[in-house]
Amino acid sequence: MTYGQLKIDRDTAPDATTLHISGEVDLATVDTLVEAVEAAVPSGGTLVLDLVGVEFMDSAGVAAVNRCRRLITAADASMVLRCRAGGPVAQLVSWTGLDTIIDVEIVDGPVTPA
Repeated sequence: MTYGQLKIDRDTAPDATTLHISGEVDLATVDTLVEAVEAAVPSGGTLVLDLVGVEFMDSAGVAAVNRCRRLITAADASMVLRCRAGGPVAQLVSWTGLDTIIDVEIVDGPVTPA
């Protein structure tokens, strides 16, 4: 589904639910992201927040990812944050220290459409 500058696709597998996010994660789109995570939180399972396709993320996006982490933890689930090596999300995750409180998977290669 597309919401303005944000696209969200959901894949569900027995071991994990993956939300593929592309576009921009900023003040205008963070509520949509958090709502999608709330709807996808697997009770006791794993949610992969795939941000490989994110082209821009600001501080509101960082705060939203942390909010998502808290929602997932409250549901007794786990979260993996997937981002592209050298991409804007990987840089923010490192700069802000999110990688110390969230499992982060860094992937190489070009962005593939979600």
